[in-house]
Amino acid sequence: KKMGCKKKKCIRLVNYLRKLCHKGNNNKKTMGYVPQEDNPIQCISKDKFGMEEHVRRVISYIETVDVSQKAFSLGIVANWGYGKSSFFYFLKERIRDNKDFLILDFNPRSSKDINHIQEDFLNGLREALQPLHLNLTRVFQDYARALNISIDASPVLLFFQNAFKLHEKNRDDSYKKINDIIKGTNRRIVVFVDDLDRLTAKELLEVMKVIDKNGAFSNVIFVSAYDKEYVNGALKSYLKHEVKCPYTDKYFDLEIKLPKHASYLMINYLQELIVQASACRHIAISQHSIVMGICQMNECIQKRLTTIRDVKRFVNQFLYDYPTVQHDVDFNDYFMLELMKLSQKEEYDKL
Repeated sequence: KKMGCKKKKCIRLVNYLRKLCHKGNNNKKTMGYVPQEDNPIQCISKDKFGMEEHVRRVISYIETVDVSQKAFSLGIVANWGYGKSSFFYFLKERIRDNKDFLILDFNPRSSKDINHIQEDFLNGLREALQPLHLNLTRVFQDYARALNISIDASPVLLFFQNAFKLHEKNRDDSYKKINDIIKGTNRRIVVFVDDLDRLTAKELLEVMKVIDKNGAFSNVIFVSAYDKEYVNGALKSYLKHEVKCPYTDKYFDLEIKLPKHASYLMINYLQELIVQASACRHIAISQHSIVMGICQMNECIQKRLTTIRDVKRFVNQFLYDYPTVQHDVDFNDYFMLELMKLSQKEEYDKL
């Protein structure tokens, strides 16, 4: 009965808003509010979700894990929008000033195509090592040829080198030379691999070759961020055969699942963004009314806005639509309607 009343109320509100739409668009004014961009938080001092302790624990693990014989692969697992990229920035911030570490950002999404992924990794590794060791180009070129990929070589030169087997080196021999160079630096190289869950299955397999085999040098720690369900689903669909365990279990020595942000922190963040819009007079409602309204809708909000990305997208949509009708609607009613538009679009379209 209550649900029926709420639905009727929503229908009346939607019909009323449609009548106001033309008027609202004509009267719309921009008062200086800046929409929220979907960018990661780059400084841990700006973290609002209590990730400091998790960062400390991961760094402690990176500092002590045994990589004397082979690389270690660590997976940072979370759904889309849960702040994996921000967590990467926090880790780098804490590692950057430690002289025992070198940082390598490896972003396969930026590669020209799938055939350049391994080449780009080796280029990045060589550049990271360059300040600590001279004359690296030759040994990396030898290793690249053994893997049948190119580094800083023209297609014509590569053709003749392959055709006449010029400077051909055994893969294991080239691998050992690079491995010895890395060990000789007495540094741990932390390779950050972000956005695995934005790659195709073919691209994922190419990255896995780097992590599990061709880039698995001593003193190297791969830290990769991904949505586990997406990565395993993409590989399963592409490889077309059943396996007893997830594919990621084969490539990652340890997976750390980022904790879900506490609901009250998400509510606080949402409230802060709406209040900011009120403070710069983008919307004409008191901060007290915002706080009280969000408090009353707390339970509904928690069910529908579960990630940082959800909150940002909702706030942008709400603050785009609300100013055009704010003098003609109830704040709470309109807020609930916008929640429905975001999380229950089919139901919203039926109104």
